[in-house]
Amino acid sequence: MTNATRINMNDDNLLMDHISNRNDYYAFQTLFHKYYGTLCNRALSITQSRQMAEEIVSDVFLKIWKNREVLQIKVSVQAYLMKATYNLSIDYIRQATRHRTLTSELNDDFTSDYVSPSDKVIGDEVQYIIESAIDALPPQCKRIFRMSRDAEMTYAEIASSLNLSIKTIETHMGRSLKYLRATLRQQAVMI
Repeated sequence: MTNATRINMNDDNLLMDHISNRNDYYAFQTLFHKYYGTLCNRALSITQSRQMAEEIVSDVFLKIWKNREVLQIKVSVQAYLMKATYNLSIDYIRQATRHRTLTSELNDDFTSDYVSPSDKVIGDEVQYIIESAIDALPPQCKRIFRMSRDAEMTYAEIASSLNLSIKTIETHMGRSLKYLRATLRQQAVMI
């Protein structure tokens, strides 16, 4: 029977004394099991990640074990553990935020506008098919379609410009889109 089994396991200060002065691993395990769940919940409330919370609490206890001989706790052990968990959780959040920011910046720096020759040819062919299909629209449909898509005018603006009702514009656009889809499907171009 170790010294830790003879002491009151509910007395955190005695557990810390046995951990610090006697390298009592059983006392350390007792402290770990006593607070692990509570500390995980504390970390989880900050990080919103169960995995990260468990990692944080494990790190808190690892630091206690590594620094057991020089560790001096001036508040209650529970308060110390809660504060250590809080601080480490905030550190993890900051680290994760820095990592996301750096990753985003690197992705921005290394994006390329390079288009392979084959992609360019395919893109040009698709664009030609689309333009040919638009040119094949009846004149009024083509005019309304171009005003909507190319000039980025609203249906109300087009209606006002052409002295037509919005309903008429909607009808022409509906017919145009239906025709374009059918034509492009026949050409095996999906948009």
